[in-house]
Amino acid sequence: MVRFAVIGTGVVAEEAVLPAFAKLKNARLVALVSPEKDRLRSLGKRHGVTALYSPQDLDACLASDAIDAIYIAVPNDLHCDLALRSARAGKHILCEKPLALNVQEARRMQTAARKYRVKLMTAYRLHFEATTLSSFALAHSGKLGEIRTISSTFGFNLTNRTNTRFRATHGGGALYDIGVYCINAARQIFRAEPIEVYATMPPPHNRDYREVDESVTAVLTFSGGRVATFTVSFSISQTGRLQIYGTKGSVALDPSYYFAQRLRQIITIGRKSRERTFPWVDQFATMIRVFSDCVLQDREPPAGAGEGIADLRVVEAIRKSAKLNRPVKLR
Repeated sequence: MVRFAVIGTGVVAEEAVLPAFAKLKNARLVALVSPEKDRLRSLGKRHGVTALYSPQDLDACLASDAIDAIYIAVPNDLHCDLALRSARAGKHILCEKPLALNVQEARRMQTAARKYRVKLMTAYRLHFEATTLSSFALAHSGKLGEIRTISSTFGFNLTNRTNTRFRATHGGGALYDIGVYCINAARQIFRAEPIEVYATMPPPHNRDYREVDESVTAVLTFSGGRVATFTVSFSISQTGRLQIYGTKGSVALDPSYYFAQRLRQIITIGRKSRERTFPWVDQFATMIRVFSDCVLQDREPPAGAGEGIADLRVVEAIRKSAKLNRPVKLR
């Protein structure tokens, strides 16, 4: 049994992360950390957690022998500091994406995890989702021919103006929040790193986005002339679609990227198309279970720090390309 403290009680933590523990046999929720006292007490009561900490008491939380691992579910600018403190305390770390604000911070986290011999994993829940895994396996099987193009659209209408996604200091914006899903999917499908990116961040139509990107469109070029394109936005109706095109066929996930609903797969080979759906599973519960198994069996977790760093390299190149209005090459 791996005993977790969850740092952060935002919407995703409340709706997805905390309920996931009730479905697990190898992990247990034993502590919560949040600056919101009333919310902390309410969630503690709901999930049977009595060890409740404010951020000022975090050192006491990390020093507790009753805690083995930390789930970091706070704004992006806090990931690095919390991970470093957790690693020094000997606690394993499951950290929400993006792993950090930049590559430099993520590498500091990776170095600390190695130094203090703790597991560090980026919380890429889709690495454990059946529809996504089946689609990627189909792309790798050769049945669709050579995969040449990937296209993604992911977005929703963000209306809560107090949300941290509107704040640059917190690492807000569409690219950090949802663009990393599209980047990670392209890298997984092509099994390669992009060699060039070209991106645009159009001026926002809403002044609430004066600090961060409201929408981003990017073109990622891979070796052999392969291309992945994506658009992410906080100002469109909810949509999530991933299309993988090969020389013999294609597979679409529509919807894709979501965690609260069943995803759908549409396979087209030649002139024949068919749909497949898989039973819905709790992506967060599966992810926490896999991470806990890695802790218990002393194995390196999938989607480790390297995955987070690779995606942040692309994020940084996209931001640079949009700022300079020109393609940016990646080494």
